[in-house]
Amino acid sequence: MSKLSISFLIAAFFVGLSFNTQNTFAQQSDNQSFQAESKAQSYLAKKGIGAEQLKSKDIISDETGNHVRFSQFIDGIRVYGSEVITHEKSNGKFDRATGELFAGDVPLARASFNKAEAAEFIKMSFWDITSAETELVYYPQGENLVLAYMIDAKNTDYETDNPRREMIVINAVTGEEIDRWNNLQTAGTTGTGYGFYAGTVSSFPIDLTSGTYSMFDVPSNGKTYDFGNKTCSIVGCRSNGTLFTSTDNIFGTTGSLSDRQSVGVDAHFFSQKTLDYFRTFGRNGIDNNNNLNLKYKFMVSRTHYGSSYNNAYWDGSAMTYGDGDGTTYRPFDALDVVGHEMTHGVTERTSNLQYQNESGAANESFSDIFGVVIEFKTGTLTGSGGVSYPSDWWIGEDLYYSNNPSSPTRGIRNMADTHSEGDPDHYSERYTGTNDNGGVHTNSGIQNYLFYLLVSGGTNHKDTTGTTVTGIGLDAATAIAFDADTKYCTATDTYAKVANAWVNAAKNRFGAGSTQAQQTYNAWKSGGVTPTVIP
Repeated sequence: MSKLSISFLIAAFFVGLSFNTQNTFAQQSDNQSFQAESKAQSYLAKKGIGAEQLKSKDIISDETGNHVRFSQFIDGIRVYGSEVITHEKSNGKFDRATGELFAGDVPLARASFNKAEAAEFIKMSFWDITSAETELVYYPQGENLVLAYMIDAKNTDYETDNPRREMIVINAVTGEEIDRWNNLQTAGTTGTGYGFYAGTVSSFPIDLTSGTYSMFDVPSNGKTYDFGNKTCSIVGCRSNGTLFTSTDNIFGTTGSLSDRQSVGVDAHFFSQKTLDYFRTFGRNGIDNNNNLNLKYKFMVSRTHYGSSYNNAYWDGSAMTYGDGDGTTYRPFDALDVVGHEMTHGVTERTSNLQYQNESGAANESFSDIFGVVIEFKTGTLTGSGGVSYPSDWWIGEDLYYSNNPSSPTRGIRNMADTHSEGDPDHYSERYTGTNDNGGVHTNSGIQNYLFYLLVSGGTNHKDTTGTTVTGIGLDAATAIAFDADTKYCTATDTYAKVANAWVNAAKNRFGAGSTQAQQTYNAWKSGGVTPTVIP
């Protein structure tokens, strides 16, 4: 597909300056947000990129400056995966923009059916649809664009009772399915909570209304529910379950797994810790608008989902946690798992890395990174019965009954030793099959391990270039990862483009030629993906 590389900002093929303003940044006033977007549009116009076919998607402002993400539109239709991101430094000067825009011929086609009819088309393979968000887009197919409907479809599998969320892309002229992937992204006052993992939690964020206390974190606009060990029906989740309530400001009495509120305490408290951490980057909620833009107008955590359900997932509107099977797995609302799922929400609303192949692996890895980092930042937890849950590089290690939480020997993934869970740590080892959406969980190990090296330093056993990574510490590496995901990556990025996003993020935050930028470059090079951006 012919694309204009925004890193070099060459030929102009847009004309006009008809600005489209969409304020998405909650930390600035409306006027400040408008100014950041207008300056970005003016900057692009000077580079020959007119604004009439660009619409702002997200604005992030922090100590590094203003970062405005624009989606490309042609004749009012979004070009999927085509985005440009401007980077205005804190001194008011612009760094080069990043991303890619389509610069080829646009197909002369009209949709032969509407959105409602598009949803009917997919029922042949998806059966009943709980909800379907449908968008008419230009979808890349090789070097060309195809007019297509992207349908974000949800329901519950009638045989297994498991939730389903699939992104289905169909040709808007012929009705032919051209792409498809599983989009279910898995693995006012205060009181006191007693959680299984969290132990005793003081200053537990709750609400008091008409004499009833509830697990409603008013400042962070998040609610936690008991789903009653039910599953969503074939026609979907008609409710979020029952909001946890109490006649006093104490939730959970024993901290044991038999205490349903104690499991809710974990999910509720850990979601608060995750949002608190996101705030250190200036992000206010999953949607950057205190969760008001989410489906339910607040953040939802569902606990006690299903019977012996061994998973957790983000479905685009809520986090849902199973109780585990009681034999191998404990409840799936451990701290790193909660952080992982909530990061999927942030990714979906920023880079929106497509949940398949290498972009999906990067998506999974960013969630792993922040699940682990939030665990490190929270520190050792003393859970029910005085059990210690220290911070470590494992993902989901606390879920296993067979583990000693203080010295785990297994987990869902291990960022410090990806091979221990059968995952690659070098690009040459990547999985190239079609299972698991093209290996999104397996190949996350590549980025996971280079993040570990970037923090701690070391070498990659498969590296043939003699590259040694000097660790830059957790805080610097995490800031680069957050910026790469939210400010530089775009939906269809391969690992090669993700690597460039990391180096650009490091340069923007720490400066060109900085130790942090050089070691970010080295980390990716050691992992078999050499960035083309000079550090």
